[in-house]
Amino acid sequence: MIEDKSSRTELSRVQPAFLRVLPQGPLREALMLSGKTIFTQSELDAYQKAIDEIQQVRDLAEAKLAEGETAGVIKTLVAAILRILETRGLAVDGEARAHIMACGDTATLQRWLARAVTVASAEEVVTAQNEPV
Repeated sequence: MIEDKSSRTELSRVQPAFLRVLPQGPLREALMLSGKTIFTQSELDAYQKAIDEIQQVRDLAEAKLAEGETAGVIKTLVAAILRILETRGLAVDGEARAHIMACGDTATLQRWLARAVTVASAEEVVTAQNEPV
């Protein structure tokens, strides 16, 4: 596709401060030239689309990282609760174990962890959910 000069857009940029103090030479000349580059609107649109897609990937990666961190915290809290109960010699039946392992709320698991240190049975960890620790 051939576009005439009227459909081209010049990227006018304010010279960054570092350009003013950069000594004469090929690097400065290249940076000065890059500020005078001319692009077609379709090239600018394609560039913007690429930038948007990169940002979407970054956002998704950050969300997945946060999910992974939360899953790791939950897994660690569950393991700690069960370990404390077992170390204290308290029997953890299948129902109590399943209940603890199914919980996905870190605040609840933290309450249960604190409670696991003092309760008389594993069932007490999960049954007194609304009581403060």
